[in-house]
Amino acid sequence: MAPGSTPHSVALRIQALSLIAFGIPIPEIESHLQISKRTLYAIRKKAFDRGFNPAQNTHILLDYVEDEPRSGRPKEIAPPQKEQIIMSATKDLAE
Repeated sequence: MAPGSTPHSVALRIQALSLIAFGIPIPEIESHLQISKRTLYAIRKKAFDRGFNPAQNTHILLDYVEDEPRSGRPKEIAPPQKEQIIMSATKDLAE
């Protein structure tokens, strides 16, 4: 993600992709959803790269629009350990 930009929700990406799939012009989608043309083209490209083909099927799978896992150092705490720590911390607060 570029510095200073904010991510769009998965729901908004699905809405944009469905409008693109039904042939709504990009400038019209841009004005209604307040998403830049550049971002709309990126959403469309990513979906097509991931197998979306509205000519065959207009169903939009989450795989087409979800974010990819972030690169970088993996978390040091495994999810079960994290859950246990949170439970322990909230239990102490309740007493």
